[in-house]
Amino acid sequence: MRGHFHIHIVSMVFPPERGAARRIGELAQFLSAAGHTVTVVTCLPNYPRGIIFPGYQNALLQKEKWNEDVFVYRVLTHISRNRQSSISRALTYLSFAIFSLIGLMAGPKPDVVYVASPPYFLGLTGWVACVLRRSKLVMDIQDLWPDAPIALGYIKSKWMIQLLKAIEQFIYARASLVFTISETMRTLVAERVKDGSKVWLVCNWVDLKEYGPVDGMALKSRLGFEGKFIALFAGNIGKAQGLDMVLDAARECGDNPDVQFVVLGDGIEKERMMNRAEQLSMRNISFLDPVPEDQVPAYLGMADVLLVTLARAKHREAAIPSKLQVYMASAKPIVVAAEGAAAQVVRIANCGITAAPHDGKALAEAVDAVRRMSDSERDRLGQAGRLYAQKHFSMKRQCAKIERHLVELARGGINEVRA
Repeated sequence: MRGHFHIHIVSMVFPPERGAARRIGELAQFLSAAGHTVTVVTCLPNYPRGIIFPGYQNALLQKEKWNEDVFVYRVLTHISRNRQSSISRALTYLSFAIFSLIGLMAGPKPDVVYVASPPYFLGLTGWVACVLRRSKLVMDIQDLWPDAPIALGYIKSKWMIQLLKAIEQFIYARASLVFTISETMRTLVAERVKDGSKVWLVCNWVDLKEYGPVDGMALKSRLGFEGKFIALFAGNIGKAQGLDMVLDAARECGDNPDVQFVVLGDGIEKERMMNRAEQLSMRNISFLDPVPEDQVPAYLGMADVLLVTLARAKHREAAIPSKLQVYMASAKPIVVAAEGAAAQVVRIANCGITAAPHDGKALAEAVDAVRRMSDSERDRLGQAGRLYAQKHFSMKRQCAKIERHLVELARGGINEVRA
């Protein structure tokens, strides 16, 4: 018997939000299906625009059931549409860190508190709850903090940087397990943790049943892109994605009427990008509104090449955007304009081309290189990505790895579980 345990997940995002929220939802559902009692502590759904979804109101504590068997506690959080403001972002993070403790204390006593970071100082909330309820703390690191806000210039004060690094060391020292999403990140985090044996690699995953090869020709025709070579970006349109390089690439390809860049999604940078494209009278780039998740595979299927972009920053070299796994599962060639782990995965899988970030010309050349390939060459790249995703990024495999670690931890073991 593996045992039945109470697991509390703390995350700022959760369905009906999308992107990273979907991953937390899938993990919660997997753990619940494995026989555990799962409680998710989160805020009101508002990502990516900072607007609370219809049907929700900000209150101190709201309880609901998700997918019939996952308990969800939504807590009071400062929600702001001005995501450009570092003060507003700090208020959002701090308010959730404070009030999420109410959610953690409201549910049944957890055996494990699983904290999804960023923001990493949610680990402090998780630690307090673990002390009060005699539970064990697990940190899930999706991005390196405080490296990210320091590199982006949000935090410049030397004493504040020292304080945040001290908090980081405090959290790592008190976590029983730390999960990271790339080997690069695992190595970096292990250097900061006195006991590196508790740092484990758990890749982000994709639902291989939902995302796979789809014929998108009918959609392509309906959208008026018939006969075009489609370079598609799908996902959040924010600063981290550095999507100005897509605009620059589209300008570089302006003399080729066959190439059409398509940006599918929403985010704080979308309006600015659309305005810039209009000012430049660009006709070879289209911006599409988000679509229901069950329609996304068709949009990926109509593309000839899929784009991953990341703005250049040292801490992002350890990041692997979750869209990369989805792209690979879709069996399409991929162009990654980024440095570090994301580019490395594409090279190892041999499923696309890499280009330097913030270089529209290099991105345009990479897209054109895929365009000039034969259908069989493009298909070979796409199938290589699909096979790699099946081997390394299946949802069942990665969620099962997490569940095994949590069960062993809850039973009193010390990191004996192996991948």
